[in-house]
Order: sequence, then C-alpha cells, then structure tokens
Amino acid sequence: MAKFDAFVGRKEELALIDRWAQEWGTMHLLPVQGDGGVGKTWLLLEILRRYGYRDDFVVVYFDAAEHPFSLQYEVMFLVRDLGLENFPRFLAGLDELTRSYYDLPIQDAQAKEREVLQIAVEEMNQQLSARRLIFLLDTLEAWRYGEGTGVHEYFGQLSNFLVVAAGRDARERMSTYTQTFGTDRVTYLELRNFDRIESAEFFDAADEAGFIPPDLRAKLYFLTDGRPVLLSLAVEWLSRDVPLPEIAERSLEDLEALPEAELRELREHFEFELVDRVRRLRDPLDRAVLYMAHVSRRSNARILSVLLDIPMPDAQALMRELAELSFVKYNPATGNCMLHDEMKNLVNRHAWPYVDPTGDLRRRLARQVIADFYEPRISELAAQARARLESDKGPVRRATIGGEEWEQWRLEAECLYYYLQASPEEGFAYFEGRFVEAQRDHHLVRMQFLLSEMETAGHPGIRDTLELRRADSLRLSGDVEQASAICHDVLAREDLSSENRISAHNILGLIAASTDPEQARYEYESALSLAQDEGKVMIIGVLHNNLGQLHQLTSRLDQAIEHYQQAIDVSRQVNNRPLVASATNNLAYVYRLQGNLSQADALCRVALAQRKRLGLERDLAYSYLTKGEIDRDRGDLESAERYTRLALRSFDKVAEIRGQIMAYRSLANIRRHLGRYEEAEAYLERGIALAEQVQDEPLLADLLNVYGREQRDRAVYLQESGEDDSGESVQVFFQSAEGYLERGLELAARYGDQWLITRAQFELALTYFLSGSREEDYVTGLLSQVWDRASSLNDKLLQGYVEEALGEIAQRQEDYTTAARHFGLAAQLIARRRGREPERFFDRLGDRLLDPNLPYEATHTLARGILDVLQESAGVGPLQSLQMLCQQVLDLQAT
Repeated sequence: MAKFDAFVGRKEELALIDRWAQEWGTMHLLPVQGDGGVGKTWLLLEILRRYGYRDDFVVVYFDAAEHPFSLQYEVMFLVRDLGLENFPRFLAGLDELTRSYYDLPIQDAQAKEREVLQIAVEEMNQQLSARRLIFLLDTLEAWRYGEGTGVHEYFGQLSNFLVVAAGRDARERMSTYTQTFGTDRVTYLELRNFDRIESAEFFDAADEAGFIPPDLRAKLYFLTDGRPVLLSLAVEWLSRDVPLPEIAERSLEDLEALPEAELRELREHFEFELVDRVRRLRDPLDRAVLYMAHVSRRSNARILSVLLDIPMPDAQALMRELAELSFVKYNPATGNCMLHDEMKNLVNRHAWPYVDPTGDLRRRLARQVIADFYEPRISELAAQARARLESDKGPVRRATIGGEEWEQWRLEAECLYYYLQASPEEGFAYFEGRFVEAQRDHHLVRMQFLLSEMETAGHPGIRDTLELRRADSLRLSGDVEQASAICHDVLAREDLSSENRISAHNILGLIAASTDPEQARYEYESALSLAQDEGKVMIIGVLHNNLGQLHQLTSRLDQAIEHYQQAIDVSRQVNNRPLVASATNNLAYVYRLQGNLSQADALCRVALAQRKRLGLERDLAYSYLTKGEIDRDRGDLESAERYTRLALRSFDKVAEIRGQIMAYRSLANIRRHLGRYEEAEAYLERGIALAEQVQDEPLLADLLNVYGREQRDRAVYLQESGEDDSGESVQVFFQSAEGYLERGLELAARYGDQWLITRAQFELALTYFLSGSREEDYVTGLLSQVWDRASSLNDKLLQGYVEEALGEIAQRQEDYTTAARHFGLAAQLIARRRGREPERFFDRLGDRLLDPNLPYEATHTLARGILDVLQESAGVGPLQSLQMLCQQVLDLQAT
C-alpha cells in the first residue's frame, strides 16, 4: 500500500508547532528529540504538508546528513528558497567579498564578511515581513560541525522565523540553545512511541479497508510497543497476508501474561514474519528492499540499476515505488532514499540469512557496487575537486569546501562500508588509505566520516588502531588532552602490536612538539627505534620528517637538515611522493633560516611542483607559505604577500589553525616592513588569539616577538617623524614593545628554542637602548650575552646586528672610533647573507655616513675606521659598495 496521506497522533506536538507557526514577528526554535523510527521525519513532513502550500509561509526542508557545513552554504540555502532575485545586495556583496577577501586587511575583511551576512539578514527580514519562514532541520545529529559556523548568531536576528530541528541528540543541545537564544525562544519537544489512542488512529488511517481486525490491531500495538515505523511496516506487509497463528489464536490478555523469555521469543518470531515477503522475493520491489538493507546507506536509481542489473528507466520507476513505502525515507531534492533503521535491521536479521546463508551473494553485491558505482563516481568527484583547486594565477579568491568534495567524502565512507562487507582486510586497507589522505589535507569532516563507519562496523581486531586514528582526529581538532589520554591507555596494553605502539608514540610526539620538545623527542625516537627494528620503511620516513621539524623548532638546524635528508632518501625507496615533497619543503625552510636563499628557493620550487602534481591542497599551502617567507627575505614584498595569501586561502578552507597562525605572522611582518602598523597589529592579534587557543608556545612566542618589534618600529617612526609632540605616544609604544618582547622571551625560554631566545634577547636589548629605559651598561651586557648565543648558533646575521647596536651605543657616547670598528665588523658579518635584511642594514649604514647632522670629524672617523676594518675583506658585493662610499666620504671632506 502507499504512504497514507493522513497524519495521525502527535496532537499536543502539532498544537504547539501550530501555535508558534502563527506567532508572527518572532523567532523561535523547537528542538525535537526522538529515537530512530519514532516519527521525527514524518512530523517534519507533516509541517511541510500543512504550511508548504500557503502563500504566507515559506517552508524549507534541510537534511543535515546530505549537505556541507559552512555559514555561507546555510545562508545561501535559505536565500535560494526565498528567491535569489530578492537578495541583490547580499549577492553583490558576497561576490565582492569572494573576489577581494585577501586583498583587504584582515580587520576589514572580517568586518566585510559580517557586513555581507548582516545584509542577508536585512534582506531576509524584508521578505519575511509578508511571509513566515519555517526551517525544518532533519538529522540534527549530523549537524555537529554546522553549529560551529556561527549560524546561530544570524538565526537569532531573523524577525519572522521558526526552526523545527529534529534529531536523536536534541536533548543534549538544549543548554547551548537556551544560552544562545534565551529560554523564552526555545521550546523542547520529545517524541515517544504511540499510545493506544494514537495507535488506533494510525490503524484507522493506514488500514481503511479494515484488513486488520480490532483485536489483531491491539496485539500488533502490544508487540511493536507502539513504535510508529514498526506499526507502519506491519500494515504495509501484513494487510494482505495471514499473520502468525500464535498471534491470531491467542487473546491479548494471554500475550500480556506471557513470561518475559517467551514473550521475547514471540516478538522475535513476529519480526521474522514481518519480513517474510522480502524473503520470498516476489517482485523487483522485494529484491530492492532486500538489497537496500544490505546497502545500508542512501540509495538512488544508479545504485539500484547496478545491484538489480536492470536498465536505468526501470530503476527510476522502482525508486518511485520505493518512495511510496512508509518505511522508506525519500528525499525528492536529491533523489536518494534509504530504509528506516528498524526495517533495515529486520531484513538483515531475518531475511538475508535465509536468502544468502553463506554470505557469498552479499560479498558479490558489495564488490559489484564498489566497482560499478562507487569507485567511478568517487574518481569523477575527486577529479572535479582537483579542477576546482584555485589557481595561483590571477586574483586570490576565497575558497570553501565544495559540493564535489563533500559528496566524495560521504561516498568514500559508504564505499568503506561495502569494502568491509566484502572483506574486513580490504575494508581496513581502504580506510587506512583514505584516512591518511584526509589527515594530510586536514579534512576533519572526512576523517570523522571514515571513523564513524569503522566504529559502526565494530571489527574487534582493529580496536587499537581505530582508537589511535580517533586520537589523531582529536589532536587535529584541538582536543589534545583526550588524544593524549587515548594514546597512554593504548600504550598500557601488553598485547599492543608494534605498529600501533609506533603510532601511539608518534601521536604523543606531535602533541608534545608545541609545548615540551624533550618529551616530543623521546616519543619520536622511541617510535623510530621500534620502526627500524620492524623494518617499517614508510613510517621511518615520517618519523625522520617529524624529528627534523622538532630540531628546526629548537634551532638545531644541522640536525634538522640531516633528518629531512634521511626522510627524503627513505621515502623515495617506497615511492612516498607526498612525504618526499614535505621533507623537501621543510629542507627549503631550514636553508632559508640559515640565509641560503638561493638553495631555499630552488628546493621550495621543487616541492611546489610536486605538490601541485599530487593535488595536495594543504601541503601546497605550506609550500606557498615557505615561498612567501623566502621572497620576503629577498625583499620582494609583493610576491611574498601574494604567496602568503594563497597559503592563507587554503588554510582557511580546511581550518588549519597552525597554518593560519603562520600566515598571519608573515602578513604582519610584511605590513610592518611597509609601515602599515595598524594592519600588522590586526594580523598579530588574530594570530595570537589562535596560538593561545591551540596552546602552541613556539608560535605564540614568535608572534609576541614580532608584535614587540612592530610596536618599537612604530615608536621610532613617531619619534623620527615628529608627529608625537609630547612624546607620550612614543613612550606608550616603547613600553608596549618591551612588554610583548619580555613575554615572548619568557615563553621561548620555557620552550627551549635557542634561536628564538637569542633573537628575543637581542630585540629586547635594542628596545631598551632605543627607549632609554635601561642604562647603556646594562644593554651592553645583554648584547654581550646575545653575541655568545648567536656565535654558538652560528647566526652571523644576528652577530652583525649585535655589532651594529654596539656601534650605535658608542656613537651616542661620541666614541666614533669604537663605533666605526663595530660598524665595520657588522658589515663583514652581515655581508655573508643575501636578502632584504642585509640590504636594509647597508642602507642604514650608508644613511649614517651621509647624515648631514653629524660633524665632519665624526663622519671622517667613521668612514676611516670602517675602511680599516674592511681592508682584509674581499671587495665584492655590498662590501665593495660600502668601501666606495667610505672613500667618497673621505674624498668629499678632503675637498
């Protein structure tokens, strides 16, 4: 029989919904709690039936299980239903924002985004002056990521808006809802099984012909416990068949008096007979229901065509028949359908073992649907997603997770289900391959889809592996405490496999890397020792790469290079091209830190090309970031900013927080060099907030160091420009600079990054000197410590800066001979580097020699002293230019 048109029961719930539907000019949320099969979707569809045809209402049905999660997507979904033509300002603003997001300073971009969404709210409210919007949100439990998009902020501003959100976890969300919207704008509903009155109404509506007599209806109500979907199934399948004699020949009183064990057995037998028609496979519809229970996921005409080996037109006709069955959930917008969980469970328990006792048919069907539907469709979507990857040419437009990627991830999880049905070993191998890809691209939703499928499958032999994959997912999501606890629990198991022990140590190393480098080194080296003993070449490469990053973070650059090179060599043996590209890019970054910009640039370009070929969007973003840093060091700020924006676009898309922090730091440095201090501060504020959120101490220390330098630069600018007559602002900025630098130094010392400690000490000493807040002897002593640290790190650039600062102190004391010696030594050291910082140093030194306010004698002493120091230096490059300048100064004074 077809789905009945009359909706029965739920009088109290419908009365409450009708009441709030009529409360014009209000915003209200109705969370609907209910177990599977209790009728949540039926309730939403009844609301759609009641109000969808009315001109004074707009009713939008949204199944969260079938859509991506992003604020723009959800707003656009509503806008389309209200009519795109009614939102000219919003659409124009959204297009402008997409095109210009990364051209704007961050504070302006964020403000523009809020402005565009606010325009959407305003234009929606204009439309809602004459119509009330009812938003029906189904499968609320799948919306756990959507609630983090900020959608509630804008929902709460809609003036004529009713949300009915149905799911199995609505109760758990109530505290969030009441805090967000207020208790007066949230009303909780809970659907339970039908009572006797509702059950009677149901039978009257569903069995109008009276095939099922009243006494049998009462017995069916008792045996199904009033579960709506089971009652519907009973009517659907039994109205034309003779029910069990055990039920027909016993009174309801006898059934109610049965002992618990006997009653349980009778219910089991009753459920067995409910699916008897499926077992008998009378027609294609029965086969479709049988196969859909095995499919267990959303089906469509293409899948049915493959499974049943029938032409597409026949499959489409069959889909129309399925859509009419009351135990089938059908979405006309997507063309997908699936069995209610209860029907699926009944068929899998009571039909498949009878039809396919060996399981061979189900395994064959699984392989067939993988080969003929899932793999081709997933490959097609993956190609579309790669094609959508934004070019590094032209404007840097904003990017989001697209529909192709979302569908690909969902289909991968479904395909995993079939692989597990075909063979647990094949399923696990498929899971591992997809999970590693998702992990590398920081696709948290994709990881969760795959994990959920594996956890549902519940294969006991991979319990530890799944726990560790969940720990990795939690780590990337920011929940490091729970991730760490899982790893420690797993490591405590005596029967843990060596592979899982390696994985647990590696995850603990990744967690500790941002707070405790010694602990991280212990974890990585423990994992590496085990991997080498077991000959796990693939993971050996990963661990060398991780150790290289750790040594890089703690300024042991030679050790970092050694590990990166080993990672490259080992990974080439097993053709692990993504890891080769990763270690190559990391190697480029270290050469950049060492000042070897030509080598760094060459390696970075190689990594960029590799990652473009592989279509690794997140990895590519890190190469863009490295290229931006190299170009900034070389003085090409325009190119540096472009590459950094390209990186930030991808980091924003996949919510890669650490990458976002590093990009904000780079953009702040670029703005600082350009003298655009307020923009630099906005990037730094955002970066610091994120670094504090994820508790990344090295990055936070670095950001504070940059912030201190920016504040000092701003103070010096005001001082030299004369814009601050009173000098109050200058002192405020100097004090702020000292505060940021002191805090950054404290964090760097706690973490143990020697390079960051040394650089922070130098910047602090220079700030003390420029602000005059410390005695010059104190500053000189601090600079002496910095020199020793820089010498141990072989940091010639920083040693040169120390010499320059000592020269400035001597010049301020009018000891020009000593100043000249320091400036000359600084020039010798800094000339070994190439890039923007050395160029700026030589510009500063040239300006000093040509300073018209300096007495002739002082200028002569400086020029003569610098030439004396440079006598033994090779006269090439910047040193040759400096020598020529000094000689010209002396010649000019002689005339």
